Amino acid sequence: MFFSLGKFTQKTVPPNVDAEKQDVKGTLEVNDTPNQPPLQSNTGLDCAGKIKVSTSGIYHLPGGAFYSRTTNPAVCFNTEAEAAAAGFRKSQR
Repeated sequence: MFFSLGKFTQKTVPPNVDAEKQDVKGTLEVNDTPNQPPLQSNTGLDCAGKIKVSTSGIYHLPGGAFYSRTTNPAVCFNTEAEAAAAGFRKSQR
């Protein structure tokens, strides 16, 4: 007995995938943030009273639930508008 998947076996490339970047196995890499490098914690920052951005790309406001837990922020901002304009997401708590 043979089953055919027909049109579902056709390989298509989603619009947000760079067709030029392929690994050895031939799978494609999704490039969600092409110009933003991965964030790393920066222990030398003095973010006292400023907006802290965690390594996950989420910014925390002073007085927020996770503000004090963000001990080694990757970036600090003076205003919420600056953090949002840089492409970071606000903490939900």
